[in-house]
Amino acid sequence: MPTPRPRARCRWVSRFNNPDNLHGQDQATRLAVSPDGSQVIVTGHSQDVTGVYGYATVDGSEAWASRYAALGAVADYSLGSTALGISPDSSRVFVTGASQDSTGDFDYATIAYETASGGVLWRKRYEGPANDYDVANALALSPDGSAVFVTGQSWSGTDCDYATIAYGAATGSSLWSKRYNGVMGGYDNARALVVSPDGTTVFVTGESWRNADTGDTDYATLAYSTTTGAWSWLKRYNGPFVQDYGRALAVSPNGRRLFVTGRSRGNSGAVSDFDYTTVAYEAN
Repeated sequence: MPTPRPRARCRWVSRFNNPDNLHGQDQATRLAVSPDGSQVIVTGHSQDVTGVYGYATVDGSEAWASRYAALGAVADYSLGSTALGISPDSSRVFVTGASQDSTGDFDYATIAYETASGGVLWRKRYEGPANDYDVANALALSPDGSAVFVTGQSWSGTDCDYATIAYGAATGSSLWSKRYNGVMGGYDNARALVVSPDGTTVFVTGESWRNADTGDTDYATLAYSTTTGAWSWLKRYNGPFVQDYGRALAVSPNGRRLFVTGRSRGNSGAVSDFDYTTVAYEAN
């Protein structure tokens, strides 16, 4: 008989209860471990005593907690889509999501913290051309840690576009921003983002309308230059029936292949019949 393996032991438990409202709502949505293995960072949303929600980013050992709510915010939500990244040298942590302002509009809000202390290094907000609904869904860093990339959904005034932004990681300086309005000029929502191993290309995927009347959506995957934001290619995946939603990306270690996955309708007669569908592309 093989020797039974010991069960995993619980090493520690850490709870965060916002001291501004001990009976409010606190919900973690993302977690990352620093590359040097010294810290676990958790982020999500947290409610204060007035009922306003804000970002709450916490060191797993409870050495620090940093909360962000926009000045005059009506309600500052992460909407369950907060994204988190840690720099390759483990010195900085970056958080993004959606932040409501005093008028009730949502903006991307991206924040850089010191991982050692939770001190704020910089904050940047992105408001699209319609000054309305802008929600960041994903964040990634360049391999050398010099740039931070954020993507999501942004209202143009008539429809929703992908909106992808590059910031300098040290200061939050804006490097470039690009919008993608799909073939129908309708609903386009970027869900995931990844940077190539050589740091030259950032890939974005999500869902993009093909036909507004039928609700037909495709995976829409784009490749941009990390330095200039120049668009190099676009691929759309249209499954056997309507409704295809890109959700995640990965690049092979050698950078030659890009993999996209999500859910795709597998039966025209069943509303809930969705399949995993994974597509591989030549990355260059």
